[in-house]
Amino acid sequence: MPLDQFEIDTYELTIDPRDRSTTRTIRIDSTPFFSGIRNRAFLNFYRPGDVPTQLGWAFNVGGLNRNGITVVASMDVESYDDIYTTIQSESPVFFRYGYASSGFPPTTRQLTEFAVTTEPEPPGEGPGEESAELAIRAFIAHGQLDPDEVQPSMAGCDGREELEALADADSEAEYEELLP
Repeated sequence: MPLDQFEIDTYELTIDPRDRSTTRTIRIDSTPFFSGIRNRAFLNFYRPGDVPTQLGWAFNVGGLNRNGITVVASMDVESYDDIYTTIQSESPVFFRYGYASSGFPPTTRQLTEFAVTTEPEPPGEGPGEESAELAIRAFIAHGQLDPDEVQPSMAGCDGREELEALADADSEAEYEELLP
């Protein structure tokens, strides 16, 4: 069973609550080949109980590929948040897929597996303490958090006066000056 993957270059979301079976679709496109051709996948998320028994299909496999390979994958809507978050926040991100060795028509193959993957990363990569401090500062500056409810150290501030200055910032430029 052949296995292939492509790096995700772009993605597009479709959320249609009126659709009776699929609730969300993520279309992902590969980085373009030297010819400009891209592979593409449609990740269809179904309501519980409506997920097709087939994992999906790979089209234009082994053909001339003037249009690239198109994969249509089916899964439960419960997988949506994890997959969307990975595509949105990681880099690089890949779409890996496997398909049957033969099919009918000859360029259409049944999927045997698929996954959204990343490259190996060292442990500990993720939002650091500075990210939390900057988020707290932004919430205060934009009036979404009362500075009296925050300890100055939580925002990376030396004292209550610095928190009050954030809350009193009248412009984005003034706010930017208060950042560490």
